[in-house]
Amino acid sequence: MKKPILFCIGLFAWISLPGLLLADSFRPTVVKNEFLVQTAENKAQPGVLMLLLDDPAKPPPYPAVTLPVLDTGQTRCYDNTQEITCPKPGEPFYGQDAQYQPRVPRSYTKLGQGGIELPDNASHIDDGGSWIMTRDDVTGLVWEVKTEDEGLRNKDNTYTWYDPDADNQGTQNGGTCIGSECDTYSFIQALNHPDLEFGGFSDWRLPTRRELCSLISWDKYDPVMDTDWFPNTTSETYWTYSTTASDTNFIWMILSTAGQVARSHHQVGRHVLAVYGDFLPNSNFVDNLDGTVTDQATGLMWQKCSMGQTWSGTECIENPEILTWEQALAEAEELEFAEYHDWRLPNINELQTIVDGTEHNPAVYTLFAEDTEPNDYWSSTTFSNSANAAWHVHFEHGLVNASDKSVSKYYVRAVRTVTN
Repeated sequence: MKKPILFCIGLFAWISLPGLLLADSFRPTVVKNEFLVQTAENKAQPGVLMLLLDDPAKPPPYPAVTLPVLDTGQTRCYDNTQEITCPKPGEPFYGQDAQYQPRVPRSYTKLGQGGIELPDNASHIDDGGSWIMTRDDVTGLVWEVKTEDEGLRNKDNTYTWYDPDADNQGTQNGGTCIGSECDTYSFIQALNHPDLEFGGFSDWRLPTRRELCSLISWDKYDPVMDTDWFPNTTSETYWTYSTTASDTNFIWMILSTAGQVARSHHQVGRHVLAVYGDFLPNSNFVDNLDGTVTDQATGLMWQKCSMGQTWSGTECIENPEILTWEQALAEAEELEFAEYHDWRLPNINELQTIVDGTEHNPAVYTLFAEDTEPNDYWSSTTFSNSANAAWHVHFEHGLVNASDKSVSKYYVRAVRTVTN
């Protein structure tokens, strides 16, 4: 039960916490659109940072939303085999991905040499136009756009991942580095070479796992990236900057056909999509000491226990349960815990925000480690190419894959959006 707090106390708290609301480090850095923060009425408002006043015995979290969870793109509902009319509360299959809005919408801008903004109808360089880069207006990251012309950025070029122990990291000479002559290090060096400085910039790099995953639209297939903004995307695999925790010879990669997140040995040739801009911030988890954990970066609150476990007041006890996808949706919707009634099954973008790629067995942030099985956890997102499958994360290493909804039984961790 919330208790009223005098305005003067709230004002004092606000003054005594400089930086909580005013420090630049808590303001999201974007180029075009501001992040969206949900209000108590569940409406998204741009640029809002909320001062949450609640029971002093249970201080509420302050979601700064420095790491926005992008819309998955999924707008249709499914049962175990086919598309259906989106169900109502209490009906089977209620609570899936498409039924929770609003979410942070995707927004892109075409860029030319020097980062000049171009109109949405600007032609790509392959067609004689000036469009060579695409900016993600939500994350602020700028991505190269591949070309069909032979040369450094040809869409068909593949590269081995940079091995810091190798004697020869490929060739780069005056901005020249093509195909089998290159590893990822030399490719990036070529983009940044003074003779080229592609796009007018000299700080290109490989994307992290989280950054490359931010380009996936889970309503698309073959490829999963939006080709209106990322033309010449191949239906193959793309390297990330991130090594796996269990073996640094293996690197995280994204399968652009469907969106799987998997591992590959560094000596295998893969495609590369270069990026520049500040690294996306990490999640910032706070233990609320009531069996819930809040990520101040995303504004999401998580059930600390896996579904089926009980919160004793200090720890999760009993064994977690495994469920089909339909059961997972229902149990998350029915969950009443820590005085909250709006729990749900997380979508695949949300579920990946608790993956810690620097850990394994389980590959999850520390506050969840004792209560996370090194196995698969369901998301609410259906596989776009097959209605009988849904996406899940395997928390031994952090793999992302899709499996049969009615046959497979996986673990569940519920989530809610902090709105007050």
